[in-house]
Amino acid sequence: MAPAIRYTHLISAKGDLVFSFVVGTLAYALYERDHPREDGRTLWSLLKQRVASRAPNRINE
Repeated sequence: MAPAIRYTHLISAKGDLVFSFVVGTLAYALYERDHPREDGRTLWSLLKQRVASRAPNRINE
């Protein structure tokens, strides 16, 4: 009797990573399309605020 085949990856090691990233991104985009946020609370505006708060203050240098 032959041993059972055991798969450790769905597609391949790198393919699984790409597949999960694409599926997660599409799921997020569809959710945001169906449940829009109020102005100033979108992902992009929150990321811009975060980057701006971490940027060094170069005016006083």
